[in-house]
Amino acid sequence: MKRIVVTGGTGYVGSELVKQLVARGDRVTVLTRGLSAEGNPRHVTWNPYELGDWAAAFDGADAVVNLVGEQALGVRYTAARKRRIRDSRLVPTENVVQALSAASVKPAVLVSASGVNYYGAHPASERVDEGFGPGDDFLARLCVEWEAASEKARDLGIRVVNPRLSPVIGPDDASLGILTALYKLLLGRPLGSRGSLLRLMTLPFKLFVGGPIGSGAQGFSWIQLDDAVAALTRCIDDPGMPAKVNLCSPNPVTNLEVSRAIATALGRPCWFPVPAFALRVLFGEGAEPILTGQFVVSGALHRSPLQLAYSHVEEAVADALE
Repeated sequence: MKRIVVTGGTGYVGSELVKQLVARGDRVTVLTRGLSAEGNPRHVTWNPYELGDWAAAFDGADAVVNLVGEQALGVRYTAARKRRIRDSRLVPTENVVQALSAASVKPAVLVSASGVNYYGAHPASERVDEGFGPGDDFLARLCVEWEAASEKARDLGIRVVNPRLSPVIGPDDASLGILTALYKLLLGRPLGSRGSLLRLMTLPFKLFVGGPIGSGAQGFSWIQLDDAVAALTRCIDDPGMPAKVNLCSPNPVTNLEVSRAIATALGRPCWFPVPAFALRVLFGEGAEPILTGQFVVSGALHRSPLQLAYSHVEEAVADALE
């Protein structure tokens, strides 16, 4: 049994991680903006932008998992929005490290999330693994800063792992929200809450207006929800895991291929492409991560004993939409 503290533990991936950690017998504390509550999981109220009494939760913990961060894809990049996205990752992570420095008994490991956007855009001819350097767009630079903030915990004698998360496919999915956000804007509806975007994404296909975005050739790296949780758990448990781990299936696909997978699962056509200029009008600079992409693979997971349950996007999408 481990004592594990999770930030972002009420989000889509975090809530499933918490559930599975509790199920295997760990004692889990979730730092939340909501009310404190005892139990397993225990909830402790925190303000991620300020140090406070919540820092005591780290003292004596075996591991900390940091998954906090505002949605960064499928939104218009104004200066204010970019600042919020950046602050929602860097400030809480910096505060987590400060809290760890004050703990008298420090955890063995900090698992602090990053994203495959670290690598920037890459063409289909390249399979991008952990050996590639960072890109130079907004999200790539943000991932570099985010990881650097967490790496300061190494100076405290804490093992640090940065899982670079791909979009996560699962029931009531939050990860295919790029397309969902776009279609909902095009259809004149407000964005849905996190955790329900795959369900919402099916709407255009049910209306026979689903299709790829832009050229459809851009890379879409992905991982199924249970596989993402299993990989995060491996990062907690296995001291042999490297510091940088791409969390993705071994088979990245194109935007067109994932769109076709959704259409097939729903028995609908995939014929209504969304032009690139429409995204640029809607999202400005924020359209570029949607119109570009990368075909990311994971050397770290390939070398680990972990066996992913889902290696093909058609299976993951079909199961999520059952």
